[in-house]
Formats: sequence, structure tokens, C-alpha cells
Amino acid sequence: MIKKFIEIVRENRRNQKEIIRYSKELNWANVYHDSIRGKDWLEKLPLNVGRWGCNYAFFYVLNRILTDYAPKNILEMGLGESSKFVSSFLDKKLLETKHVVIEQDEKFKSSYINNNKIHPKTVIKVCPIKIEENKGYQTITYQNFDQIVNKKFDLYLVDGPTGTGNYSRYDLVK
Repeated sequence: MIKKFIEIVRENRRNQKEIIRYSKELNWANVYHDSIRGKDWLEKLPLNVGRWGCNYAFFYVLNRILTDYAPKNILEMGLGESSKFVSSFLDKKLLETKHVVIEQDEKFKSSYINNNKIHPKTVIKVCPIKIEENKGYQTITYQNFDQIVNKKFDLYLVDGPTGTGNYSRYDLVK
């Protein structure tokens, strides 16, 4: 009987943590939607927020950075939802900004281009991934990253390559 009671308490704690996590994301969704109010070009942008994509807190912060700071050179690691978002800004607000996206998969790049509008100032470069050892841990990195990315950027959006347990996405540190 006590084991059953303990398991029920543990399950309730797990459920409460999950509910709190969902509540926080819903709150950020409201904050994000309030922040884009009046920007029809963002309100109508079909974004798939969450899951493999970035969450609402990320898009809120990205909106504020692109609106308030207006970076001139953006490096994005990982092609996806944030690429759509940045492309919308390039089209409407960031008229002098250059946008470089590093993607690991040529097939995904082709599929993405077929289904989404890519701004002419967005350059997508495919860098296949490789496994490297860093401080005793295996990590996934982009091949030839340092040859393609050989200048400084005003904004770095890091959502690639696929993460690992330790030293994930270490390319940027180089």
C-alpha cells in the first residue's frame, strides 16, 4: 500500500512539473504574440513553434533583437523556423542586413527552399556534419565550418548541428 502511495505522489510531482512547463510556454506564447501585434507580416507568418523548432521565448527575444538592435550580419546555424522569421525581417525591416545559414543536409535545404520563401540576401551553405572529440567527449560539428565562417557577425543564432551531451555545438567557440 505504501509503495502504491509513493508512486502516486511521484506521478503527481511529474505531472505538476509538466503542467508548470506547459504553463510557462503558454505565457511566452502570449508575450510573443503581443510583441508582434501590428506587424502583419509576422502575424501571418506560418511558424511551427516548439518541438524541433525554437520555442516562444526564443522568438520573442529574436523579435526584440531584430527590431531594437537591427544587426547587419547574421549567422544562423541550422536552417528552419528562425530562418523564416529572419527572412521576414530582411524583407520588411532589415534592408541592409546579410544573413548566412549553415545547414547540414542538402536534401533538407532543397525541401526547405521548395516550401518556403528565401530572401535574396540569405545565403544557405551546406556543411555536412562530422564527429569530433573535444576534451574527451564526442561531439557533432560542421565540416569546414571555420573555412566558411571566417568573419565576425553581429548576431549568432545557434540551432545546429544536432546537439550532444557535452560540448554541443562547439563550432561557434572556434
